[in-house]
This record gives sequence, structure tokens and C-alpha cells, in this order.
Amino acid sequence: MQHPDTPLTVIGQHLDDPRHVFVFPSEIIAAQWRSRAAAAAVDARRWISWDQFKQYTQVVEHRTDRDPAPANAAVRMLCADALLHTRSFPSLIAEGAQRGVFRGFLARLLPTALRLLHHDGLETVLGASQAADIRAAGQAYQAFLDEHNLFEPSAVRGRIETRGAVYHLFAVEAVEDFRELAGQVQENPDIRLHSAPAAAWPQLRRFATIKGEVRAACDRIETLLRSGTPWDRIAVSAVDLETVLPHLQREARLRGIPLNPRLGVPLSRTPGGGLFTSLVELGGSGMGYAAVRDFVLHGGIPFRNPLVMRALAAFGRRWRCWGRFGQLDLWEQGFSRARRLEEEFATGGRFFTDYPGVDLDQLQLAYRGLVRVMRGLNQAASLADVRRSFFAWYNEWIDADGWDPAGEREFQAALEVLGDLIGLEQRLGLAPSSPVRVFLELLQGKLYLQAGGRGIPVYPYRVAAGGCVQHHFVLNLHQDGVEVLSGGVSFLREDQQEALELAVQDMTLAFLQAYASYGSDEVWFSGNHGIRGGVHAVPAVYLDHHDLVQELDAGPGLEQREQQWWADPDAAVPGLPLHLVSGLRHCRAVLPDRHGCNMIRQSLRDAGEDEYTRRVRQLLQAAVTQRYCPEGNWTVSAASLRSMTANPAAVLLQRVLGLEDGPWEPDWQMALDVGNLYHQALEILLDPQGALAAADHFDPGILERELHEVVQRLRRGFIPFRTRLTELEIEAELAVMQRTLQELVPFLDPGLDGAGLAAVEHEIRQPDSEFGMEWKGRIDRLDRVPADGSVIVYDYKRRRVPTAGELRPLRLDDSDPFPIISEPQMAVYLRWAHLTGQEVAGARFVSLTDAQTLTARKVKHVVLSSLLLDEVKEREGRKPRLMEEYQDPECGALFAALHFQTREYLRRFQELDFSIPPERTRFQQDSSFRQVTRHRYRVR
Repeated sequence: MQHPDTPLTVIGQHLDDPRHVFVFPSEIIAAQWRSRAAAAAVDARRWISWDQFKQYTQVVEHRTDRDPAPANAAVRMLCADALLHTRSFPSLIAEGAQRGVFRGFLARLLPTALRLLHHDGLETVLGASQAADIRAAGQAYQAFLDEHNLFEPSAVRGRIETRGAVYHLFAVEAVEDFRELAGQVQENPDIRLHSAPAAAWPQLRRFATIKGEVRAACDRIETLLRSGTPWDRIAVSAVDLETVLPHLQREARLRGIPLNPRLGVPLSRTPGGGLFTSLVELGGSGMGYAAVRDFVLHGGIPFRNPLVMRALAAFGRRWRCWGRFGQLDLWEQGFSRARRLEEEFATGGRFFTDYPGVDLDQLQLAYRGLVRVMRGLNQAASLADVRRSFFAWYNEWIDADGWDPAGEREFQAALEVLGDLIGLEQRLGLAPSSPVRVFLELLQGKLYLQAGGRGIPVYPYRVAAGGCVQHHFVLNLHQDGVEVLSGGVSFLREDQQEALELAVQDMTLAFLQAYASYGSDEVWFSGNHGIRGGVHAVPAVYLDHHDLVQELDAGPGLEQREQQWWADPDAAVPGLPLHLVSGLRHCRAVLPDRHGCNMIRQSLRDAGEDEYTRRVRQLLQAAVTQRYCPEGNWTVSAASLRSMTANPAAVLLQRVLGLEDGPWEPDWQMALDVGNLYHQALEILLDPQGALAAADHFDPGILERELHEVVQRLRRGFIPFRTRLTELEIEAELAVMQRTLQELVPFLDPGLDGAGLAAVEHEIRQPDSEFGMEWKGRIDRLDRVPADGSVIVYDYKRRRVPTAGELRPLRLDDSDPFPIISEPQMAVYLRWAHLTGQEVAGARFVSLTDAQTLTARKVKHVVLSSLLLDEVKEREGRKPRLMEEYQDPECGALFAALHFQTREYLRRFQELDFSIPPERTRFQQDSSFRQVTRHRYRVR
């Protein structure tokens, strides 16, 4: 029977009569109405949800003497798993398909198949084949239920008994299965159905972006809170809450607005419940590095020894443990290779300086423990075996008392699901084909709502429809998002669903009306034009009320308001949230005082003479001296000179203080190791005592045989080669190297210059009294011409060779006081030759693996040997373009620039000046610390 009174009126009339019970779509909504309507203490059991109403009033008659138990999702899942492995449903599931994939699909279909079991027109509507499969599924499910004394609640129609109570039903238009009981409800005199109060559609505010929409809503919420409205009189609902929530939380945090998100997530995606999923997925990834890393670095899992787990991730990254490939386990291979590097992995070795107390044995035990539990879970024959395998690992590696409260509740909830499944498995005597997969599917389907805190509740759209708060903000409204379709069978056509009385019920308008009509003094409807490139259409109901759609500008955000305030001395001070005001004292505690010095902006020499600064200066000077002036002479390498030129602040952070980038992604290139591979091969191929050098002339056949032999020796480990490359990667690099060097070596023949190979990896240490320092470095290859004793200098590059602009002295921008050599390596080698009295007949860079460059042009001549002048001219079709600074026998301009550069290098170290003047824009480049040291940045 319909009653038009408002909920508050109805509740007020019957509040004192304990026979009257008030029913709402959900427990959340019932609690809101109880809080709003009952000022004094009342019996909370009189405010119930629709599901509770059905539980209290429905009486189901059964065919057996024993009371059967209702089937649930776990029962359906076990039944579906059994059916998939004993029967076939060719019209529903393709022959040859992986049956486990369809377990969830069949479990969801079983209740519908049971309802259609005795439908007379099934064959007419669906055809003989599909009808036969659906009847077979329904019959098998009914037999399963009968065998185990169960019943399917959705397929049983019981009678309603109110047992002397009077029930008032509100917002039933937002109850998806109400139509199934509508007839009985309307005929029962003790059940009073209250229609939605009449209400005008609220204005729909439309903004260009989700940020603007959220900002405008938070402006209004902030105004309400400042005016004294309690936060528990406000609620927020949002379509696609997972996308909206980060924007909402950020804006609320800036304003000090307390939020309490009420977003249910699958239990398998929570830190505690996801522990099982993560362990099983290790197997799916083949113990892939990314899966292992994400698991062992998971901050929500209380490992007994988290340092071992962090070290395992670091080891996997450094040693390129991509995973397991059949019988090849790159983790185990990495452990074996690492044991040969005692200086790195012995007690006190370099690797373990970051992980004190950890050794390779512990890492290997941790890895093997993960492999064992992964295998145990995936190969378990029963759900009881799943639990047994899990706890064998859990008790060894997890600190059971280390869970945070939220994670422990999630973990316990997952264990309860597993325990219920084990009990069901034992009661039914039915073990699933893949126990762990059944368990994980049920975890995925179980929504878990974390314990709420204090703050304005934030709900997903639909959850709070029909609720009662003074101010309800409903965000991100658009047609696709507000569409609510209930019922139906996805693989049937619309006409088939209608004929079988399974048609989809469109409840879109009902939910919007429930938000607009019930219990709120203010209903805020808003939307935006789109998120992440999507285009949002106005909800269809507003097409008939287009006058209520208002396009709005959100106005400036808090940052823009602050900028405007700073720019306008007469502007009013913007309001600060309470948590920011309270944080000012903490801000002041860490502000630089008279002891402060920003070494990226000023020299430490200018930082003052107080005791604190003197101590910092002493420590820093000691670190600089130890690294760059260990024996009383300043040493300079081409690499360190280049780094100081490119970014002085990065030299301080990276080279002096020893900081390094700590990514957890592996270095896919491993340029140093691959470069060493090429260096080893070239050293052997060009050996003065080797077959190539012994031949009267360059013989491609000899090169091919020698190169093949070198590759075989490297592959078999006969040539000592220390690398973190895996066997798979070495094999791939050797194949590329063999093709590359086959083409490149003819251009590297020392005989072309009338020279012989003098040295490889030639270490230099040469004092330079004019510059006031000592050069050090390592020349990749040095040839010597017997006729006059001159030398040919080679420098191998993994990829491209330097450009002329990087090799020549140039002012890179207007802020440079003198010309800069961006890539000073060859200039340093020429300076070394000058100081040692050696004539340089040739100097060249060689690109070893640049696939984009023709082989003939992978050799870049800086100083061109006279013997090669005609050959290079013929090869390039023109006279070679050489840099005049390098052709001058005295290298006057080159050494002058190098002198200026080293003088600035020494000055910075001696004065402890690593500063970057704001106008020196080039200092931002060429460093993994450029994000730290750039002179313009913003902090949110």
C-alpha cells in the first residue's frame, strides 16, 4: 500500500511504538536516517536494510525434513568447477577453451539456469542447442543442491510473514530486486510502502575539468564547515570514485577538510588479503623480477627480516634476474655467478655495505622460500593443502605480530574466506580442480570495506541514494556513469531476455530521484566535460531540463590565490586550513638559520665562520681530498672534468657524498658490461702476436675465423669476463658483436696507419706542472707507428660518437665566461701526449654498436693520419671536415680552453664551491640529479 508521507513524518509518528520498523535500501542509509530522526536513545534494530528485511520476514518451505542451507558464492563456484570438468556446454563454452577461465561465468549463470529449468518456451526462444545446455546446467545444479541439502535463495519464492511487526519501506525504487517481492509487499497490510517525496530536480553544475569540479565542491564544503556545520551532516558521493578520489583528497588536504572514503575494494587487492594473490602471481610471472620486487618491497607485509627482502630485490636488479625460463633459472644463475666475486659479496663486500648482516646464503634461502610456497600453492590438491603450504612459509618468513591493524583485519578476512572454503570442501567431499584459483576468484569477488575513520563520508555512486544528510554532494555525474541496469543475461539478446522474463531493468532515473528527493536540505549535482580524454555527456534526464544545466568556471585554485595575494599588497590574507597553521611551528623548526648553507646556491667558503659551518667544511674538505687529492696532487680525469663542467652540484651529491640514484628498475642496456665485451674481443683480435697481425695483408677470411674463435671462447667462459649480464644476454650480445665486428674491424686495422697495436686499456698518470694538477685516465687503445714513434689514439663508444660541437671549445650560452669543451676526453689525451713528448699521428672515436650509422662512418677522425687522408676522402666522397683546433700541432686554442676549464675545476674543489648560479642554465643538464639541482622547481 502506497503512503506519500516523508520519512521524517512517518518516523516521527511511530517513533514511540516499538512494533514499527523502518526499512531502507542499505545499512548505511538506515544509519543516516536513525541519526537524523532519533534525538534520544532508540533501539537501533528498528532501522534495518532491505536485505535484513528479507531475512526477517521471508519463510521458505522445503521438500525435506531437514532445514537446508542457502547456497552462496562459494557453493556456486565449487559446483561450477565440478561441472566444467564433468560436462560440456558447447553452445555456452567453446570446445577446447581453457575451462578454468569460465568458472566464474558458469557460477553466475547457475541461479538463472535453475529458474529457467521448467520454462516451457525455452527451446522456442533460445533454440534447441542453447536451451539444452541451460537446462543441463540447471538440472546439474539442482541435483548438486539436493545432494548436499542446499537451496538457491534467488530461485525460491517464499511467503512473507511480518510476525506482528509493522514495516515501513522507503526508497524501494533504489532496490534492485524489489520487483521480485513487489506483489507480496503491496498486498500485506502490515507493510507500508512509502513513495519518494516530490522534489524538483536540482541544478546540475558543469565544469570543464574534474579538478575544477572538485575545487568548487570543496569551496562549498569549506564554507559550510567554517559556518559551524558539523562534518557528519555532510556527505559526498561520486561516479567512478576511484578516479575522482585522488583529486578530492588532494583538494581536501589543502583545505584541512576531513574525509572518510567508504570505498569497498576486492579483498584480493588489499595489502593483507592480497598476500595470497601476490604469492600465486609469482608463479604466473615465472618468478619475474618485477613480480618478486613488488612483493618483497611491499610495505604492508611484515617480513621477519625486511632487510633481506630489500637486498633480494637489489640483487635481482643488479644481477638482471629476469625470471625462470623452463629449466633456466636466472636467479639461481645469478647467485652462482655472484659467489665468484668475493670483493663484492664476501663478508663486508661492496654489495652488503647497504645491507649489513645479509649474505648470499640468506638471499638464496629467501628466494627458494618464495619458489617453494609458490609451487605449493599452485600445485595444492585441496584447499586444506593451500592453507598448509601457505603457513609453512608464513611461519618462517612473516612476523605475525607485525601487521598494522588494517592489514591484520584484511589478512584475517582472507583467512576466514579460506577457512569457510575448507569447511565447505570437507562437508561436500568435493575438491576443486585448481583449489588456489577458486580461492583467489572468491577473494576477488568479495568486497572489503576498511574500517572508517572520522570525517565526511565519501561513497561510490548508488551506495547512499535515498540517504539523509543535510548537505549531499554528488560529483562526476554523466550519462554513462549514472546508468544503472539491473538483471538480464549478458549473452542473450534483448528480445530473448524479455520473452524469458529476464529483461534488464533500467533504474537510472530511480537512483537520481532517490538522491534528489530524500532527506537533504541541499543536494549538489555536478559534472565535468571529461576525464582522461573521455567525453562526458549530460545525464539524459537533464536533456528535458536543460535550463537547470549551468556551465561554471571553478575559479582560481589555492595556489593561484596565493600567487595573487603575493602579487597584490592590498589583497586580503587568504584563509589557511587549521592543519597548515598548526604546522607553521614545524616549518620554522627546519628553516635555515644562521648555520644554514645551500651548497647548490653558494660556496661553502662564504657560509660563515661559526663552529657548525667550520665542522661541515672540514668534513667536506676531507672527503674531497681523499678522492681528488690523495697524495697532495690534484688529479683530474676526463670524466670528472666533464661532470664538473656539466653540473657541479651533481659532482657534490654523486661523487663526493657518494649518493646515487636508487631505481628499482633494472638497467636494460648495461653499457659498461657490453663495452667490456667488445674491448675483450678487440684486444684479442688486434693482438700484435695474433693471426691478423701476422698476415702480410688484411685477410677477411682470417678475421672471420679469428672472430668466430673469440666468440666461442667468450661463450664458454675460457676468457675471463666479469659481468652481470645473464647467459641469455651474453649470447644475444655475442651474436650482435660478431656481425658488427665482422664489418667494423677492417676499418680498425693498425696496418692502415702503418702502425702496430701498442696497448689496450692503457692507464695514464701524468703530472701537468703548467696546469697545477695530474692527469689520470685509461686509453681504450693505443697504436704506435714504428717509423717515427708517433701514436694513434682510439676511444671506443658504446653508442654514438661525440659531435663537433661537443669536441670544440665553445661558449654554450651567454653565461659562460670562457669557451667550454663539453666532451674533453680526446683533448685530455692530446694533452697527455704533448706532456710525454709523443707525436699524435691520429686520434679517433669508434662507435661500436650504433645501428643507425653506416659502418664506414662509425669511425670519427679527430686527428687524421696522413696515410688515411686519401682513403677517407674516397670513402666519404669529399675532403674530410676536420676541426682546426685539433689540427694545430701545438693545440694552442684547445689547451687554452682546457686550461681555463681545469682551473675552474680546481677552484671549485679548493673553495668547496659546487654552486649553480641561477643564470647558468646549462648546469641543469647531464645528471641523474638534474631534477634535484635545477634552479626552478615547485613543491606541492
